[in-house]
Amino acid sequence: MHLLNSLNKFINLTASSASIGHGPDNGLSMSQLKVVTNFLRLNLLSPLRRLEPVISISAHVKQSSRPSSDVLTQWWLTLLNFINSTLISETTNTSLAMDAISVSLECVSRIISLTSLAVDSSVREREIYSYHLLLTVRWVTNRLVLNSRKRSDLLDTKLANAQATAVSNTAPVVLQFLQRYTELLTPLIGKVIAFAFCYLSDELHYDFEVIKFISRGRFDIKDIGDTVLLPDRSKQFCALDHAASQSEYTVGLVEEFNTTKLADPMPQETKKVFPIMISYLQNPQVVTTFLFHYWSIVLITHHQLGLQSLDVENFPGFSLISQFCSTSLKADLERLSRFIKAQDKQEKHESSLLKATETSNPSQINVSREKIINFIFTKFHAIRLIESTRSVVGFFHTTSIDKKLLSSFFSYQERSFLKICSVISAYESWMANIIFNILLQFFIFHFDTLPELIEVMSWHEWIEGIFGTLKTFNADSQLVGLICLFNVWNTIPINHRNDVIDALVDGLWDLLSVDTDFHIINILFHKLIVFKILTDQNLNEDRRQTIKRKLNSINEEVLRLINASKCDYAKLVDEKTVLYFHTNNALMLERQEPLFEDDLLLINQYKHSEANNRNINNTSLFTNISRMNNIRPAVVICRGKNPFDVSDELVTRAALLIAQKNKTKRESGAIRDTGSSSASSVHSNNTLENGNFKQYNELKFGLGALLSGFSEEKPEPPTKQSPANNKRRDSVVSGSTTDTFEAQEMISMYSTVSSVASNSSKSESSEDLLYKLSQKSRSHVVSTSDNDTTKKRKLMAPPESKFTKDIVSKEPIRYLFKTVTINSQVTQKKNMIDKIQDYNKKWGVQSANPYDKPLPNPFSLSSDTLLDGFDFDSLAPTIEELQQLNLVEDCVAKVYDNETSNEDDHTIPQIDLSQFFNGGSFVESNELHEKREYSQNNEPATNVGRMKLITRLAKLIKVTHTFNLTSKEFFEFRKVNGDNLIYMELDPGFYQNHSLNKGLLAISSYK
Repeated sequence: MHLLNSLNKFINLTASSASIGHGPDNGLSMSQLKVVTNFLRLNLLSPLRRLEPVISISAHVKQSSRPSSDVLTQWWLTLLNFINSTLISETTNTSLAMDAISVSLECVSRIISLTSLAVDSSVREREIYSYHLLLTVRWVTNRLVLNSRKRSDLLDTKLANAQATAVSNTAPVVLQFLQRYTELLTPLIGKVIAFAFCYLSDELHYDFEVIKFISRGRFDIKDIGDTVLLPDRSKQFCALDHAASQSEYTVGLVEEFNTTKLADPMPQETKKVFPIMISYLQNPQVVTTFLFHYWSIVLITHHQLGLQSLDVENFPGFSLISQFCSTSLKADLERLSRFIKAQDKQEKHESSLLKATETSNPSQINVSREKIINFIFTKFHAIRLIESTRSVVGFFHTTSIDKKLLSSFFSYQERSFLKICSVISAYESWMANIIFNILLQFFIFHFDTLPELIEVMSWHEWIEGIFGTLKTFNADSQLVGLICLFNVWNTIPINHRNDVIDALVDGLWDLLSVDTDFHIINILFHKLIVFKILTDQNLNEDRRQTIKRKLNSINEEVLRLINASKCDYAKLVDEKTVLYFHTNNALMLERQEPLFEDDLLLINQYKHSEANNRNINNTSLFTNISRMNNIRPAVVICRGKNPFDVSDELVTRAALLIAQKNKTKRESGAIRDTGSSSASSVHSNNTLENGNFKQYNELKFGLGALLSGFSEEKPEPPTKQSPANNKRRDSVVSGSTTDTFEAQEMISMYSTVSSVASNSSKSESSEDLLYKLSQKSRSHVVSTSDNDTTKKRKLMAPPESKFTKDIVSKEPIRYLFKTVTINSQVTQKKNMIDKIQDYNKKWGVQSANPYDKPLPNPFSLSSDTLLDGFDFDSLAPTIEELQQLNLVEDCVAKVYDNETSNEDDHTIPQIDLSQFFNGGSFVESNELHEKREYSQNNEPATNVGRMKLITRLAKLIKVTHTFNLTSKEFFEFRKVNGDNLIYMELDPGFYQNHSLNKGLLAISSYK
């Protein structure tokens, strides 16, 4: 009854306002527009938001408390007439006009969902719903055509000068109106297409038009009769292989669809323009919105039919639409390739303008890592698919839907994602890095708050893919696999972790540690063993003992080789540099300040308001993977609004105000070290961090929390501005903690003209984007809260904000391994000649500088060539002569001269097992093995054999030192920081010139 009374009041309100006609083009004036907009917010939008989904309530409650579908349908038609009328002028204040349109569109969108058909709906209900849905399709199509036509006319440079002068004053306003109007329609287009696909009358063949577009004509039609899940449907669409052709049945149906004339002229005329709106499925946001609502309809239909698993074959279009999604990765990689080439060309052009002569190699590609990652998270359709799936799951997770059905849906989507990724070769390290260390990890970031779904992932297949990279002898591919295992280890179910440990110990241990030619692989492997596997609280005792036996076997082999080679083992490996790779690079544990979604919302809003500033507009929002743990990219891009449906413009302003207050609370509650940088070493961490984070973790991210507080609390005055250097330091990344506050379900707003709904003015340019925006927002809060005389009412916050709120409330990643370059005397780079000299000295080869040894007579080498039968023992006197002549350094001579070495002066290198295993002291193991005597049969027969033993011993000692130093690093970290989550963000050169070239070649050959 309330909605019916509100409908009558709204009709009277718009009729009386229209009769006055004080606004431009005889439309509503600014004050009238505000009154109408706020009336809709309070009397229609808020009740619609408060209504629970039909799937989550019982039939009795549905009939007793929910409004009549007839009333909602009347509102539907009234709102379409309102926004189609001339009451909202194009030359009115654009912000107020967009408020009125956005509120109306959100109401229409919610009515479409609330009045949607059930499987047991009557024929009359189907006809009414189909008719109003067709009216909506017709209106959206006409509005899109009208906006496009008007915009084209305004931008037409061939207009007469008199005409151009006449419209010059209003043209910018109208252009802005048309652009923002189309932006508002974009998410509604995808939703309307999804509902029209499933619920429009079958005689209109709308589903056929959609399938024809997304499949590009490569489809076949089957009659599935009574088994179809959607009522009033009998056709199933299937994808065709490249070599197959359509069946005669399909060809006949297509011809019939194209020639059938409808008796009613309105549906017949609307049918002709179906392809216009359907063509917008080329827009990524329209596609993801379409998929979100299509998948929602699929689940609701299955739930109403009592099914516990997906019946893909009998739901119209499901398999073909899924195949359409499977082509997204190829398209994404092609777009990435074009972006890299265009970005590289632009940067080279800008560099050429700054330099008089071009010094860079024209074939060299240099595109920053941050730009590539930002492109992936803003433009990849695969990312949007992950977010769309997560939102669908989040929507139904708290409803009465059967959890087996939801798990079945998730498994289907996850297997489809796996199928897309499985075609990438393990040797294509550049693309494998995108799959495993960006897409897969982002997928896990979004679903790890739902552990019951993580359990049903295809972990066996994913792990096999990771093992595929580890089994290659390609260092880049092995890096991809090790980094992925390190980062997802805590997410892998326990039974699959055991399988990983068995595979590592049985077949991959030596490949990745002792026998690898790339020390970075050895280092990363031991980081995985120490930081993840051995410290895993869920590791069962059998696997722990398996690892212990493997480590003990290394200790035993070291002892055997020391006794057999009779060398000075202490000089073989320099323990000080064992954790360095690529000469002077090392993996260091660093603390990064956490990035919150609020920070990115504020930056993106500033970019939006300063769109004409090129430097600001080119700012990357997403720069590394570790900070995507608690971020929803689509929400950031949509500036706080639901990315899969149309929303009131007030949602954006409310989200920004909440973001600003959250940021202010974190800053006011921070315990900062003024001398620390944004990413400090683990040795300078604040010991109060863990306690502070517990406060942050209790923070509720309800959208209504801030504005409802404005009605009760006075705002905090703007903080005192700091000097310029402090402004620069006030970066978007805030490492401070925040006080907790109670989240509200309601947003306070004024029933008169709300200052919250006013348009904020542009900020002046600044060195610090976030600082300027924060000052603007704070002053805006003050002006909002000082009005104590206005009457306050409540607006319900959008329930969609709860679908994925558990993502943003997760613990951020604060510690990560990063590559750092260390320049010291120990790690000074040597030129190639020095390296050759070192190797010659190591193996006892005489070399002179300059090389002045006379060349041998080639005719005298017939019996002394390096062929089978050559006496390698003849090298032995040469080595001793070199030692006597002091041409080999003393430390190297001692390695081969057993008589001059004193083993008692050195500690035998052994892996320290005492910290990880009970009763595994390495000292006892040493004493046991030092007493063991080896027979002469174990001695190497030749010097070449001895060299092999020493080489093997050097590798094992390097492994021993690597394990011990990594263990020491771990325990020092845990002593200070506890069991915090550690992430690996090693950049293994995938963004350097040679790797980018390899990546572009791989993309071009990808099918």
